[in-house]
Amino acid sequence: MQGGQNKLFLVSGASGSGKTTIMRSVMDNELISFTTRQKRQGETEGKDYIFISKEEFDDLYNNNGLIEWTEYSGNYYGLTREELETKLSQGDCFFICDVHGMKQMKRMYDNCISIFIYSEKQDIENRMRLRGDSEENILKRMSTYEDEVFNLVYYDEVVVNYEGQLEETIQKIKDIVEER
Repeated sequence: MQGGQNKLFLVSGASGSGKTTIMRSVMDNELISFTTRQKRQGETEGKDYIFISKEEFDDLYNNNGLIEWTEYSGNYYGLTREELETKLSQGDCFFICDVHGMKQMKRMYDNCISIFIYSEKQDIENRMRLRGDSEENILKRMSTYEDEVFNLVYYDEVVVNYEGQLEETIQKIKDIVEER
């Protein structure tokens, strides 16, 4: 898919790094993925994710309905071409994805900027507790922290989200969006 002038910001970071909060403070044109994971308290269908069963996900996958997909912590996530094309037609947009999704999207659409949001492990653990994640879920997600952080070398930009400095982090991302 050739890029027009609208940019796609591909944003990654360990679970709890603040990527969704930060990006929603910067822009409102977000690509929404399908997921098989359970809805968390406070999440909204169609805003955070489109929540579907594993069988529905398999149908999308088997019928070439997904242009990007990944498995994370036993759950599946995927994006449709229709969602990508619709949001890009509306202007610059962002997509929260892992390193595999970022690489898949960069091969598909040439006007991408990848951003990795880094946070210290303890800060992430604290944020997950504050948002109400179960201890089991926190342990499962923290087990991938080192692997996720290792991948930051593949990104165009790396922004550190220091604890207590959310507004500064949001401004750094705004600067990147405006400069690119």
